[in-house]
Amino acid sequence: QQGRHVEAEDVFTEGRRLGDPQASTQLGALYLLQGLHAEAEEVLREGCRLGDPNASMHLGVHYVQQGRHVEAEDVFTEGRRLGDPQASTQLGALYLLQGLHAEAEEVLREGCRLGDPNASMHLGVHYVQQGRHVE
Repeated sequence: QQGRHVEAEDVFTEGRRLGDPQASTQLGALYLLQGLHAEAEEVLREGCRLGDPNASMHLGVHYVQQGRHVEAEDVFTEGRRLGDPQASTQLGALYLLQGLHAEAEEVLREGCRLGDPNASMHLGVHYVQQGRHVE
């Protein structure tokens, strides 16, 4: 499988060189799989700057896993601004983790409206935990 990672890295690196934001995002995701966190952050930030909302989602999840919640919130907020439903969902999940229930509900509802099924799951679990079974 390492050989396939090398091939994928070569293809994504070439796409990145040509200015493809999705190639930067995919290269960053590959680096995360390989445990190359500094390299992943660099190319995912590039994907964010180039406007790929998926880069925001990957980078934000990485930051949450690292306990870097302020940075995660910034990245998810930018992804949300770009219209990525997963960024809204991840931002809502982060808000729930932080106990910011009203903020979480707002962005999770947005994720639902944008069609992310994970937003519905997070919002539903939140309602059950709050004893709000009718909503």
